[in-house]
Amino acid sequence: MSTSDQGDSVSVIPGTKSAREALFDRLAERHAQVKAAQLSRRTHVQMQPGTEVCEASKLTKQNDFLSNFLQTKTDILADLDRAADQTRTDSLSTSDLTKILDETLVRIENLQKRLNESSLYLTPFDCEQATLELKNLQTQFQSKREELLPTRKFKFTKNRVQKTTTPAVSEVTPTSEITEHSGHIPSSLTKFDERFSLTNFEHDCQLVIPKPGCTDTIGVENSVYLAQLNRCTVHVRDVCGNLIARGLQKCRVYIYPVAGSVWLENCHQCDFVLASRQLRIHQTTDCRLGLHMASRPIIENSTGLQVAPYRLQYAALQSDLTRAGLSAEVNLWREVEDFSHPNKRLTTGSPNWSILPETEWNSLKANE
Repeated sequence: MSTSDQGDSVSVIPGTKSAREALFDRLAERHAQVKAAQLSRRTHVQMQPGTEVCEASKLTKQNDFLSNFLQTKTDILADLDRAADQTRTDSLSTSDLTKILDETLVRIENLQKRLNESSLYLTPFDCEQATLELKNLQTQFQSKREELLPTRKFKFTKNRVQKTTTPAVSEVTPTSEITEHSGHIPSSLTKFDERFSLTNFEHDCQLVIPKPGCTDTIGVENSVYLAQLNRCTVHVRDVCGNLIARGLQKCRVYIYPVAGSVWLENCHQCDFVLASRQLRIHQTTDCRLGLHMASRPIIENSTGLQVAPYRLQYAALQSDLTRAGLSAEVNLWREVEDFSHPNKRLTTGSPNWSILPETEWNSLKANE
């Protein structure tokens, strides 16, 4: 993995000892530069007899922040490398790895908050350097997370069940793996399991998956497909692997935790209440979303979206979050990235989404 786009001159290849040493050498060099800058600033303050005490305090804050910032980054990278080593030797379970990655994400988000708070007294140069370092850390974390805990591809396949009868399947559903560069679902066709699919319903239908009479659970190995629904209420009452919703109008959709990705496309005037690892929203307007997210939601070519925390409550919620590999403590519901906005990496400033007023959050609860 190359980090040259982050202002670094060292190409880092995960998993190699020399690359790791080069990375820590570079961080140590940065740390030394910060220390030198600290000394220079203190000397400058001492040489100014009329310098105010508040100015000296400001410089102290700058120096302390930069030093702690780089040290925190170094610690996070070291912890990720340690987790990777333990994973390769099978000494770390998937649940423990998920917990470590979720905790690391919280540490990175806290680092972002500290940078935002410190921007009031940091110099423009220091603020820019810290921003580049943080972006580099986020890139390395995402790469390491995908390496250690890859998500399933967003596709539908016929479920193999040991029964004398085979569920009917259709061959009309396009598929996709949600990536930053995918602007639409590819036109290639694949199969989806009709047991866990709902299409072409309208006019106040109350729909449930698994369907009434179906004795099979969905499970993380299967996906859910919703299409061409109008004025329907949908309850997905089991953990699933992935979910696609296309062409929904004025629907209310309540979804138990999703272990992989959710894709919403061409949906209008709907409510979605969902918990998932990834979320991509495309060509969707005037929808409200109650979210529990392990990563930042991504919207594209969409307007009038309002987000709020996940409001679905039921007895087995905590265990279902665990089954889906999600942490109850980590929720990036409000960290929306708008890929149609010039500053797509910023989680504020886009006119295409907003936070739903807190007085309306409970209106996203399911009425059962």
